[in-house]
Amino acid sequence: LSYVETDGSLALAMREAGLFEVMDAELLFPDTDMALEFFEERVIVEFDDEGAEHTRVELRDIPILQGLDDAELSDFQERVTRSEFGPGEPLFQEGDDDRELFLITAGSADVVITLEGGRTKRLMTFSAGTVIGEMALLEGQPRSATVLARDRVECYRLSLEVFEALQTDQPRIAVVLLSNLARLLSGRVRTANSM
Repeated sequence: LSYVETDGSLALAMREAGLFEVMDAELLFPDTDMALEFFEERVIVEFDDEGAEHTRVELRDIPILQGLDDAELSDFQERVTRSEFGPGEPLFQEGDDDRELFLITAGSADVVITLEGGRTKRLMTFSAGTVIGEMALLEGQPRSATVLARDRVECYRLSLEVFEALQTDQPRIAVVLLSNLARLLSGRVRTANSM
């Protein structure tokens, strides 16, 4: 069941009927997306003899870095900050005004927004090989959502200051990053339009 608020009418009816006593608490979810994901993961584990693996990608395999040669990739890696986040820990929060781009190399992170009444809704999950935070880096606007580590996340953080230094010191790296970010954003707009 999803959207069973502790003080809502559905929860009251369930409590009066004694359903909370017989239902497993892990089957109550804050939203439908998380409920579906829970059962999708159970099906995957059931049919995967080896179990789920913790996927890790190399920095060179992240799409926004495609086109950099070994020396440029090495230069980029020396400039960015490597970080780790534990499960439930925020990479950033809605309203933050930092200007960092996150390149995820291991783990996954949920994008969450706050709805009226204080409820939250997960919009999507980003996994290893993806980037988060490109809009803040490019636009300079406050974060529009919160991103929480779903499991242990390993990533590299590209700050605005480092990006601006790349534009001066290594303009080809900056152009490759911007070109690849443009393709990424174009794909997201196309997906949003088709939805």
